[in-house]
Amino acid sequence: MSKEFVGLDIGSYSVKAVFFDAKEQLFTGFESELIPREPEPAAEAEADDDATTQVREAPKPPEDGEEAAEPEAVEEPEFDFSLQPWASATSVIMARHALEEPLWHVAMPHGRAMTTVVDVPFEEESKVQSILPNLLMDSLPFNISELVFDFITQPKGEEGHQALVGFARRADVSKTLDELTELGINPARLPIQELALASVLISRGLAEAEPAALLDIGHEYTNIVVVHHGRILLSRRFETAGHRITELLSERFKTPYADAERVKHEYAAVVDNPPNEQMRILSDTVKEALNPIARDIRRSLQALFAKERVAVENIYLCGGTSKIKNLDRFFADYLGVAVSPIRGFDREGPESVMAWGLAELFKPASARIALNLRKGEFAYRGRSSYLRRQMYIMAAAAAAVLVVIFIALFLEKLGHEAQRDAMRAQLQSQTKKVFGESLTRKKDVQRRLAGDEAGAMSFVPRVSAYEIMHDVTVAISADTKIELRRFEVDVDRKLIQIMGETDDATAVDSIVSDLEKIECLKDIKKDKLKVKTDGRADFELQISTECS
Repeated sequence: MSKEFVGLDIGSYSVKAVFFDAKEQLFTGFESELIPREPEPAAEAEADDDATTQVREAPKPPEDGEEAAEPEAVEEPEFDFSLQPWASATSVIMARHALEEPLWHVAMPHGRAMTTVVDVPFEEESKVQSILPNLLMDSLPFNISELVFDFITQPKGEEGHQALVGFARRADVSKTLDELTELGINPARLPIQELALASVLISRGLAEAEPAALLDIGHEYTNIVVVHHGRILLSRRFETAGHRITELLSERFKTPYADAERVKHEYAAVVDNPPNEQMRILSDTVKEALNPIARDIRRSLQALFAKERVAVENIYLCGGTSKIKNLDRFFADYLGVAVSPIRGFDREGPESVMAWGLAELFKPASARIALNLRKGEFAYRGRSSYLRRQMYIMAAAAAAVLVVIFIALFLEKLGHEAQRDAMRAQLQSQTKKVFGESLTRKKDVQRRLAGDEAGAMSFVPRVSAYEIMHDVTVAISADTKIELRRFEVDVDRKLIQIMGETDDATAVDSIVSDLEKIECLKDIKKDKLKVKTDGRADFELQISTECS
């Protein structure tokens, strides 16, 4: 079973992946790939050539006095343009970093998932689950049946509770999973991007002492989260970011978008005293593009303080656009709080933080906030290779069980056969004694018992001695007083001998008369009769019988 996990951040400018070894609890690698874009149309002939020339000769900010070095030639990756652009970039990363079906955390692409906060009366998530759809129906401009959502509950200030909900349209979740499936990716979770940022603050302990914010400025979107003691106090997204800077540069210098993007990456900075006109334009453009973001962030922090009396003291910067020089100073001046680039990502760059946060969600410290949009019909069913291995294991276990059962049944069969042979031998011995020959078949024994084919030693009484005694005692009239001293049945001689005493001699005749009524009793003889002085009589009867 693979122990490698991957956090995949699908941005609007590039795709980033962080690889995490769960067994060793180590981050093992980082990959990034720009999303391929359609070529820009050629610039119009009447474009301002001087302005374009000036931009291409623009110096770096004054902090770095060296001239800009020409970019090194990079081998172009082989993109699959039949896929979505981000999917094509992801396929390049997968080809460079081949893995045997790791566990994936893939954030929903920008614009396909959002978060909201809903006040709830319970802390237990099982109770909140039953009422949350109705609460969301009242707070969201969507039909709840069209959404997939997940949530966590957390305290609301000093009293009450709230549910932090991540949601997306079912159609968007289905589309994302279909696109990932084309790449051979079966994500274990579909987390929310903003919460991946929160996991960085939580796992690194940056928001324990005081509330802290992580501001991620990407290409098309800006995300901010505020966390304190593991509680997410604010989670917002703004649809303004580095893309707006590029657009303004393209307008100001009348240059194609691609050239404006290159200028932004190489020269953009916020400077107080620009050394030349080009740097002034660059600095003012950055400020103009980011002023709306700074204004919205300041309003969000003010609303947070007014609502919960939480003052953010530290803001950490990340995202590709955060690499613009002095951007931390720009936000610090505008917001009036300490702003600094987040540390620990120098090698991979600040644009990797979101992907790192997705990988951090595999850690126990952050797992609770890993809102997962793979719910219901989209639920994760497991990795195919893992399932195949489990099937092989279960098949082997089933085969072993079948072998054990077969052996047990075979041994039981041997035991039954031994018992059968012993019973057959006993039957042969008994039938030899009774019938004069060994019999084993049931019909032969029954035929002999019925009297057919009787041999010299085959007599078996049809009526037992007890039955004969019962018939005799019943046949004697109840008025006859008799004291039996002896009652013998000689099966071989077919004789019955009865000895006893009666009140008088005439009672003996009555007994004989009563016994003659039994059909199988023949030739009843009064062998001895002795009358005593008191009138009582001792008698002995010899009776031939055909009862047996």
